[in-house]
Amino acid sequence: MPEKKPVEKPELPSIDDATAKLAPFFELNPYSTVEKPDADDGLKIVKPWNDPSLILDVDEHFDDLAQALNAVKLPERLSALWHSDTKRLEVIWTAFKLPKSQAEMKDRSFVFRHRGKTFACEFSDSSDRLMAIARSARPRTISQTNHRNIQSFSYIAQFPDEKDGSFDRARSFWINDLDWDEADVIDVITHLNFHMTYFDGLAPTVLVHAAVNEPMVPKKTRYIRGTFPDEIDCTPLDENMLSFWSFADTGNPMLRFLLYYRILEYAAYHFVTDEVRDQMKRTLLAPDLRSDIGKAIAEMMGAMGSMKLSDSQRLSTLARKVVDPALLWRDLNANVDFFTKDTKFDGGFTVKAPIGKSDKQENFGVAGVERVVDRFRAIRNALSHGKDQESSGVIRPTPENVNLFRPWVHLIATAAGEVVLYGTKH
Repeated sequence: MPEKKPVEKPELPSIDDATAKLAPFFELNPYSTVEKPDADDGLKIVKPWNDPSLILDVDEHFDDLAQALNAVKLPERLSALWHSDTKRLEVIWTAFKLPKSQAEMKDRSFVFRHRGKTFACEFSDSSDRLMAIARSARPRTISQTNHRNIQSFSYIAQFPDEKDGSFDRARSFWINDLDWDEADVIDVITHLNFHMTYFDGLAPTVLVHAAVNEPMVPKKTRYIRGTFPDEIDCTPLDENMLSFWSFADTGNPMLRFLLYYRILEYAAYHFVTDEVRDQMKRTLLAPDLRSDIGKAIAEMMGAMGSMKLSDSQRLSTLARKVVDPALLWRDLNANVDFFTKDTKFDGGFTVKAPIGKSDKQENFGVAGVERVVDRFRAIRNALSHGKDQESSGVIRPTPENVNLFRPWVHLIATAAGEVVLYGTKH
Protein backbone atom coordinates (compact mmCIF):
# COMPACT_ATOMS: atom_id res chain seq x y z
CA MET A 1 0.00 0.00 0.00
CA PRO A 2 1.60 3.31 -1.03
CA GLU A 3 2.56 5.63 1.82
CA LYS A 4 0.43 8.75 2.11
CA LYS A 5 2.28 11.97 1.63
CA PRO A 6 1.57 14.72 4.17
CA VAL A 7 -0.61 17.50 2.88
CA GLU A 8 1.51 20.53 2.24
CA LYS A 9 0.21 23.74 3.76
CA PRO A 10 0.06 26.69 1.38
CA GLU A 11 2.80 29.25 1.69
CA LEU A 12 1.62 32.20 3.76
CA PRO A 13 1.86 35.69 2.28
CA SER A 14 4.13 38.49 3.44
CA ILE A 15 2.70 41.66 4.98
CA ASP A 16 2.95 43.46 1.64
CA ASP A 17 1.35 40.60 -0.30
CA ALA A 18 -1.50 40.23 2.22
CA THR A 19 -2.09 43.99 2.23
CA ALA A 20 -2.21 44.05 -1.57
CA LYS A 21 -4.58 41.12 -1.73
CA LEU A 22 -6.92 42.82 0.77
CA ALA A 23 -6.97 46.19 -1.04
CA PRO A 24 -10.79 46.22 -1.54
CA PHE A 25 -11.28 45.40 2.16
CA PHE A 26 -8.98 48.20 3.34
CA GLU A 27 -10.76 50.67 1.07
CA LEU A 28 -14.01 49.99 2.95
CA ASN A 29 -12.30 49.40 6.32
CA PRO A 30 -9.39 51.86 6.58
CA TYR A 31 -8.95 51.35 10.33
CA SER A 32 -7.68 47.75 9.85
CA THR A 33 -4.11 46.74 8.98
CA VAL A 34 -1.99 43.60 8.46
CA GLU A 35 0.64 43.32 11.18
CA LYS A 36 2.83 40.85 13.01
CA PRO A 37 2.16 41.82 16.64
CA ASP A 38 4.42 39.14 18.13
CA ALA A 39 7.78 38.07 16.76
CA ASP A 40 7.04 34.37 17.28
CA ASP A 41 3.54 34.52 15.86
CA GLY A 42 2.11 34.80 12.37
CA LEU A 43 0.48 37.69 10.54
CA LYS A 44 -2.75 39.14 11.86
CA ILE A 45 -5.39 41.50 10.58
CA VAL A 46 -5.72 43.86 13.53
CA LYS A 47 -8.69 46.02 14.53
CA PRO A 48 -11.41 44.43 12.40
CA TRP A 49 -14.51 46.56 13.07
CA ASN A 50 -11.92 49.05 14.42
CA ASP A 51 -12.09 46.84 17.52
CA PRO A 52 -8.78 46.17 19.32
CA SER A 53 -10.27 43.23 21.24
CA LEU A 54 -10.23 41.00 18.12
CA ILE A 55 -7.68 39.84 15.54
CA LEU A 56 -8.02 37.73 12.39
CA ASP A 57 -5.36 35.09 11.75
CA VAL A 58 -3.62 35.06 8.38
CA ASP A 59 -3.26 31.28 8.09
CA GLU A 60 -3.76 28.44 5.61
CA HIS A 61 -7.35 29.63 5.07
CA PHE A 62 -6.23 33.10 4.00
CA ASP A 63 -7.57 32.82 0.44
CA ASP A 64 -11.10 32.13 1.73
CA LEU A 65 -10.73 34.88 4.34
CA ALA A 66 -9.55 37.43 1.78
CA GLN A 67 -12.40 36.59 -0.57
CA ALA A 68 -14.89 37.14 2.26
CA LEU A 69 -13.30 40.33 3.58
CA ASN A 70 -13.03 41.96 0.16
CA ALA A 71 -16.80 41.86 -0.18
CA VAL A 72 -17.80 43.34 3.19
CA LYS A 73 -17.60 46.34 5.45
CA LEU A 74 -17.19 45.60 9.15
CA PRO A 75 -19.08 48.52 10.74
CA GLU A 76 -17.41 50.03 13.77
CA ARG A 77 -20.68 50.55 15.65
CA LEU A 78 -22.31 47.19 14.87
CA SER A 79 -21.63 43.49 15.38
CA ALA A 80 -22.42 42.94 11.73
CA LEU A 81 -21.20 42.64 8.16
CA TRP A 82 -22.44 44.85 5.34
CA HIS A 83 -22.18 42.97 2.05
CA SER A 84 -21.15 45.55 -0.54
CA ASP A 85 -22.30 43.54 -3.58
CA THR A 86 -25.80 42.68 -2.32
CA LYS A 87 -26.36 45.70 -0.01
CA ARG A 88 -27.46 43.39 2.80
CA LEU A 89 -26.61 43.98 6.44
CA GLU A 90 -25.91 40.74 8.29
CA VAL A 91 -26.15 41.16 12.07
CA ILE A 92 -24.22 38.48 13.94
CA TRP A 93 -26.82 36.73 16.13
CA THR A 94 -25.93 33.30 17.54
CA ALA A 95 -24.66 29.82 16.82
CA PHE A 96 -25.89 28.51 20.16
CA LYS A 97 -28.97 26.34 20.47
CA LEU A 98 -31.99 28.61 20.82
CA PRO A 99 -34.03 28.50 24.03
CA LYS A 100 -37.72 27.66 23.66
CA SER A 101 -38.67 31.30 24.15
CA GLN A 102 -36.78 32.27 20.96
CA ALA A 103 -37.28 29.15 18.86
CA GLU A 104 -39.97 30.76 16.72
CA MET A 105 -37.62 33.59 15.72
CA LYS A 106 -35.36 31.35 13.63
CA ASP A 107 -37.78 31.65 10.69
CA ARG A 108 -39.22 35.10 11.40
CA SER A 109 -39.38 37.51 8.48
CA PHE A 110 -41.18 40.82 8.03
CA VAL A 111 -41.20 44.01 5.99
CA PHE A 112 -40.11 47.25 7.66
CA ARG A 113 -40.94 50.60 6.05
CA HIS A 114 -39.08 53.67 7.25
CA ARG A 115 -38.69 57.17 5.79
CA GLY A 116 -40.14 56.12 2.44
CA LYS A 117 -37.94 53.03 2.05
CA THR A 118 -38.85 49.36 2.36
CA PHE A 119 -36.55 46.82 3.98
CA ALA A 120 -37.09 43.07 3.99
CA CYS A 121 -35.90 41.70 7.35
CA GLU A 122 -35.39 38.09 8.38
CA PHE A 123 -33.69 35.72 10.79
CA SER A 124 -31.90 33.15 8.67
CA ASP A 125 -28.70 31.13 8.17
CA SER A 126 -25.42 32.99 8.38
CA SER A 127 -23.39 33.61 5.25
CA ASP A 128 -20.28 31.71 4.16
CA ARG A 129 -18.45 35.02 4.42
CA LEU A 130 -19.27 35.37 8.10
CA MET A 131 -18.15 31.80 8.76
CA ALA A 132 -14.85 32.38 6.93
CA ILE A 133 -14.20 35.45 9.07
CA ALA A 134 -15.30 33.64 12.24
CA ARG A 135 -12.89 30.78 11.57
CA SER A 136 -9.97 33.22 11.69
CA ALA A 137 -11.26 35.43 14.52
CA ARG A 138 -9.45 35.33 17.87
CA PRO A 139 -10.08 37.33 21.05
CA ARG A 140 -7.14 39.54 21.98
CA THR A 141 -8.20 41.55 25.03
CA ILE A 142 -11.16 42.11 27.32
CA SER A 143 -13.94 43.41 25.11
CA GLN A 144 -16.44 46.24 25.44
CA THR A 145 -18.33 44.72 22.48
CA ASN A 146 -18.45 41.05 23.55
CA HIS A 147 -15.96 40.38 20.74
CA ARG A 148 -18.67 41.30 18.20
CA ASN A 149 -20.70 38.24 19.31
CA ILE A 150 -18.56 36.06 17.05
CA GLN A 151 -17.11 33.48 19.44
CA SER A 152 -19.86 30.86 19.08
CA PHE A 153 -19.48 31.18 15.31
CA SER A 154 -15.71 30.71 15.62
CA TYR A 155 -16.18 27.47 17.48
CA ILE A 156 -18.45 25.77 14.96
CA ALA A 157 -16.39 27.15 12.05
CA GLN A 158 -13.23 25.56 13.47
CA PHE A 159 -14.88 22.32 14.64
CA PRO A 160 -17.77 21.67 12.24
CA ASP A 161 -17.92 17.92 12.96
CA GLU A 162 -17.70 18.13 16.73
CA LYS A 163 -21.01 17.39 18.43
CA ASP A 164 -21.86 19.65 21.33
CA GLY A 165 -25.38 20.11 22.64
CA SER A 166 -24.74 23.79 23.32
CA PHE A 167 -24.32 24.67 19.64
CA ASP A 168 -26.67 24.60 16.69
CA ARG A 169 -26.70 26.30 13.29
CA ALA A 170 -25.13 29.68 12.74
CA ARG A 171 -27.88 32.26 12.45
CA SER A 172 -27.91 35.94 11.56
CA PHE A 173 -30.45 38.73 11.36
CA TRP A 174 -30.61 40.23 7.87
CA ILE A 175 -31.74 43.67 6.68
CA ASN A 176 -31.96 43.80 2.89
CA ASP A 177 -31.65 46.68 0.42
CA LEU A 178 -29.66 48.86 2.79
CA ASP A 179 -27.23 51.37 1.28
CA TRP A 180 -24.25 52.09 3.49
CA ASP A 181 -24.34 55.41 5.28
CA GLU A 182 -23.57 55.05 8.97
CA ALA A 183 -25.98 57.71 10.21
CA ASP A 184 -28.83 56.38 8.05
CA VAL A 185 -28.13 52.76 9.04
CA ILE A 186 -28.08 53.61 12.76
CA ASP A 187 -31.33 55.55 12.30
CA VAL A 188 -32.99 52.53 10.67
CA ILE A 189 -31.71 50.19 13.38
CA THR A 190 -32.80 52.45 16.24
CA HIS A 191 -36.35 52.58 14.90
CA LEU A 192 -36.31 48.89 14.05
CA ASN A 193 -35.20 47.95 17.58
CA PHE A 194 -38.12 49.85 19.06
CA HIS A 195 -40.70 48.17 16.87
CA MET A 196 -39.25 44.68 17.31
CA THR A 197 -39.36 44.94 21.11
CA TYR A 198 -42.72 46.75 21.07
CA PHE A 199 -44.39 43.88 19.24
CA ASP A 200 -42.40 41.13 20.96
CA GLY A 201 -41.11 41.61 24.50
CA LEU A 202 -38.57 38.79 24.05
CA ALA A 203 -37.23 39.86 20.67
CA PRO A 204 -33.44 40.35 20.40
CA THR A 205 -32.21 43.79 19.41
CA VAL A 206 -29.37 44.99 17.23
CA LEU A 207 -26.64 46.33 19.52
CA VAL A 208 -25.25 49.73 18.60
CA HIS A 209 -21.76 50.19 20.02
CA ALA A 210 -20.11 53.44 21.00
CA ALA A 211 -17.88 55.05 18.43
CA VAL A 212 -15.32 55.42 21.22
CA ASN A 213 -13.45 52.14 21.62
CA GLU A 214 -11.96 52.81 25.03
CA PRO A 215 -14.13 54.02 27.95
CA MET A 216 -13.14 57.26 29.63
CA VAL A 217 -11.39 56.47 32.91
CA PRO A 218 -11.53 59.57 35.13
CA LYS A 219 -8.82 60.11 37.71
CA LYS A 220 -10.00 60.08 41.29
CA THR A 221 -7.95 60.36 44.44
CA ARG A 222 -8.20 57.02 46.17
CA TYR A 223 -8.15 58.09 49.82
CA ILE A 224 -10.55 60.78 51.03
CA ARG A 225 -8.18 61.65 53.90
CA GLY A 226 -4.87 60.83 52.22
CA THR A 227 -4.60 57.36 53.77
CA PHE A 228 -6.84 54.70 55.25
CA PRO A 229 -7.41 55.33 59.01
CA ASP A 230 -6.26 52.92 61.71
CA GLU A 231 -9.44 53.47 63.71
CA ILE A 232 -12.99 54.37 62.63
CA ASP A 233 -15.66 55.51 65.09
CA CYS A 234 -18.99 54.85 63.41
CA THR A 235 -22.17 56.73 64.16
CA PRO A 236 -25.39 55.10 62.86
CA LEU A 237 -26.18 56.71 59.50
CA ASP A 238 -29.47 57.33 57.73
CA GLU A 239 -30.71 54.01 56.33
CA ASN A 240 -32.29 55.57 53.23
CA MET A 241 -29.09 57.31 52.21
CA LEU A 242 -27.07 54.16 52.89
CA SER A 243 -29.42 52.26 50.57
CA PHE A 244 -28.95 54.80 47.76
CA TRP A 245 -25.18 54.75 48.33
CA SER A 246 -24.97 50.95 48.12
CA PHE A 247 -26.85 50.74 44.82
CA ALA A 248 -24.97 53.69 43.32
CA ASP A 249 -21.62 51.93 43.73
CA THR A 250 -21.80 49.95 40.47
CA GLY A 251 -23.73 49.84 37.22
CA ASN A 252 -24.63 52.24 34.46
CA PRO A 253 -23.06 55.68 35.11
CA MET A 254 -26.29 57.50 34.22
CA LEU A 255 -28.28 55.56 36.83
CA ARG A 256 -25.45 55.91 39.34
CA PHE A 257 -25.52 59.68 38.90
CA LEU A 258 -29.26 59.76 39.63
CA LEU A 259 -28.85 57.64 42.77
CA TYR A 260 -26.08 59.86 44.12
CA TYR A 261 -28.19 62.91 43.34
CA ARG A 262 -31.06 61.28 45.22
CA ILE A 263 -28.84 61.33 48.32
CA LEU A 264 -28.31 65.09 47.93
CA GLU A 265 -32.00 65.68 47.27
CA TYR A 266 -33.19 63.58 50.20
CA ALA A 267 -30.71 65.12 52.62
CA ALA A 268 -31.40 68.69 51.47
CA TYR A 269 -35.03 68.50 52.56
CA HIS A 270 -34.28 66.94 55.93
CA PHE A 271 -31.26 69.19 56.55
CA VAL A 272 -33.32 72.38 56.18
CA THR A 273 -36.19 70.88 58.19
CA ASP A 274 -33.84 69.96 61.05
CA GLU A 275 -32.29 73.42 61.01
CA VAL A 276 -35.74 75.06 61.25
CA ARG A 277 -36.70 72.72 64.10
CA ASP A 278 -33.50 73.54 66.00
CA GLN A 279 -33.94 77.28 65.49
CA MET A 280 -37.55 77.21 66.71
CA LYS A 281 -36.52 75.06 69.67
CA ARG A 282 -33.87 77.62 70.69
CA THR A 283 -36.42 80.41 70.49
CA LEU A 284 -39.10 78.59 72.52
CA LEU A 285 -36.63 77.48 75.22
CA ALA A 286 -35.03 80.90 75.65
CA PRO A 287 -35.31 81.91 79.35
CA ASP A 288 -36.35 85.46 78.39
CA LEU A 289 -39.08 84.38 75.98
CA ARG A 290 -41.89 86.14 77.89
CA SER A 291 -40.05 89.45 78.06
CA ASP A 292 -40.10 89.96 74.27
CA ILE A 293 -42.87 87.93 72.63
CA GLY A 294 -42.65 90.03 69.47
CA LYS A 295 -39.01 89.12 68.94
CA ALA A 296 -39.79 85.42 69.48
CA ILE A 297 -42.61 85.52 66.94
CA ALA A 298 -40.36 87.22 64.37
CA GLU A 299 -37.66 84.58 64.89
CA MET A 300 -40.15 81.75 64.50
CA MET A 301 -41.68 83.26 61.37
CA GLY A 302 -38.22 83.73 59.92
CA ALA A 303 -37.42 80.10 60.66
CA MET A 304 -40.64 78.92 59.03
CA GLY A 305 -39.84 81.04 56.01
CA SER A 306 -36.87 78.79 55.42
CA MET A 307 -39.32 75.94 54.83
CA LYS A 308 -40.48 77.75 51.68
CA LEU A 309 -37.09 77.51 49.98
CA SER A 310 -37.06 76.06 46.49
CA ASP A 311 -35.42 72.68 45.89
CA SER A 312 -32.35 74.35 44.39
CA GLN A 313 -32.07 76.69 47.41
CA ARG A 314 -32.33 73.75 49.80
CA LEU A 315 -29.60 71.95 47.89
CA SER A 316 -27.32 74.99 47.95
CA THR A 317 -27.89 75.42 51.69
CA LEU A 318 -26.93 71.81 52.31
CA ALA A 319 -23.85 71.97 50.08
CA ARG A 320 -22.56 75.20 51.60
CA LYS A 321 -22.62 73.79 55.11
CA VAL A 322 -21.68 70.14 54.50
CA VAL A 323 -19.48 69.67 51.42
CA ASP A 324 -15.79 70.50 51.78
CA PRO A 325 -14.67 72.66 48.81
CA ALA A 326 -11.17 71.12 48.95
CA LEU A 327 -12.55 67.65 48.25
CA LEU A 328 -14.51 68.78 45.19
CA TRP A 329 -11.56 70.79 43.93
CA ARG A 330 -9.35 67.72 44.26
CA ASP A 331 -11.56 65.72 41.85
CA LEU A 332 -12.11 68.65 39.50
CA ASN A 333 -8.39 69.29 39.27
CA ALA A 334 -7.64 65.59 38.70
CA ASN A 335 -9.75 65.79 35.51
CA VAL A 336 -9.09 69.42 34.71
CA ASP A 337 -9.12 68.97 30.91
CA PHE A 338 -12.64 67.55 31.12
CA PHE A 339 -14.17 69.95 33.66
CA THR A 340 -12.84 73.15 32.12
CA LYS A 341 -14.90 72.46 28.99
CA ASP A 342 -18.67 72.41 28.55
CA THR A 343 -20.03 68.85 28.45
CA LYS A 344 -22.05 68.45 25.27
CA PHE A 345 -24.30 65.40 25.50
CA ASP A 346 -25.70 63.43 22.61
CA GLY A 347 -29.25 64.78 22.36
CA GLY A 348 -28.46 68.49 22.46
CA PHE A 349 -28.15 69.20 26.18
CA THR A 350 -25.00 71.05 27.26
CA VAL A 351 -23.88 71.63 30.84
CA LYS A 352 -21.49 74.50 31.42
CA ALA A 353 -18.00 73.85 32.72
CA PRO A 354 -17.91 74.06 36.53
CA ILE A 355 -14.43 75.63 36.57
CA GLY A 356 -12.33 77.79 34.30
CA LYS A 357 -8.80 77.13 33.11
CA SER A 358 -7.42 79.95 35.27
CA ASP A 359 -9.28 78.95 38.46
CA LYS A 360 -7.26 78.12 41.56
CA GLN A 361 -8.19 76.21 44.70
CA GLU A 362 -7.92 79.32 46.86
CA ASN A 363 -10.68 81.10 44.93
CA PHE A 364 -12.92 78.05 44.49
CA GLY A 365 -14.47 77.99 47.97
CA VAL A 366 -18.15 77.84 48.86
CA ALA A 367 -19.14 79.63 45.66
CA GLY A 368 -17.42 76.89 43.68
CA VAL A 369 -19.34 74.22 45.61
CA GLU A 370 -22.62 75.95 44.80
CA ARG A 371 -21.63 76.18 41.13
CA VAL A 372 -20.84 72.45 40.98
CA VAL A 373 -24.12 71.56 42.71
CA ASP A 374 -25.96 73.76 40.21
CA ARG A 375 -24.40 71.69 37.40
CA PHE A 376 -25.52 68.49 39.17
CA ARG A 377 -29.07 69.82 39.31
CA ALA A 378 -29.07 70.80 35.62
CA ILE A 379 -27.89 67.33 34.58
CA ARG A 380 -30.42 65.64 36.84
CA ASN A 381 -33.26 67.74 35.40
CA ALA A 382 -32.25 66.92 31.83
CA LEU A 383 -32.21 63.22 32.72
CA SER A 384 -35.41 63.14 34.73
CA HIS A 385 -37.59 65.58 32.84
CA GLY A 386 -36.74 64.39 29.35
CA LYS A 387 -35.90 67.87 28.03
CA ASP A 388 -34.04 70.87 29.45
CA GLN A 389 -36.40 73.86 29.55
CA GLU A 390 -33.76 76.42 28.63
CA SER A 391 -32.04 74.65 25.74
CA SER A 392 -34.72 72.08 24.75
CA GLY A 393 -31.85 69.59 24.77
CA VAL A 394 -32.02 66.05 26.08
CA ILE A 395 -29.53 63.46 27.32
CA ARG A 396 -30.00 60.29 25.33
CA PRO A 397 -29.13 56.90 26.85
CA THR A 398 -26.34 56.32 24.32
CA PRO A 399 -22.88 54.79 24.79
CA GLU A 400 -21.33 58.19 24.06
CA ASN A 401 -23.28 59.78 26.92
CA VAL A 402 -22.50 56.92 29.28
CA ASN A 403 -18.83 57.71 28.64
CA LEU A 404 -19.34 61.42 29.37
CA PHE A 405 -21.05 60.64 32.68
CA ARG A 406 -18.05 58.84 34.19
CA PRO A 407 -16.21 61.98 35.44
CA TRP A 408 -19.46 63.49 36.70
CA VAL A 409 -20.23 60.32 38.66
CA HIS A 410 -16.86 60.50 40.43
CA LEU A 411 -17.50 64.13 41.33
CA ILE A 412 -21.05 63.68 42.64
CA ALA A 413 -19.98 60.57 44.59
CA THR A 414 -17.54 62.73 46.56
CA ALA A 415 -20.29 65.23 47.40
CA ALA A 416 -22.75 62.46 48.27
CA GLY A 417 -20.26 60.79 50.62
CA GLU A 418 -19.92 63.99 52.64
CA VAL A 419 -23.71 64.34 52.75
CA VAL A 420 -24.20 60.77 54.02
CA LEU A 421 -21.78 61.51 56.89
CA TYR A 422 -22.73 65.05 57.77
CA GLY A 423 -26.01 65.88 56.05
CA THR A 424 -28.52 64.76 58.69
CA LYS A 425 -28.82 64.79 62.45
CA HIS A 426 -27.74 61.48 64.02
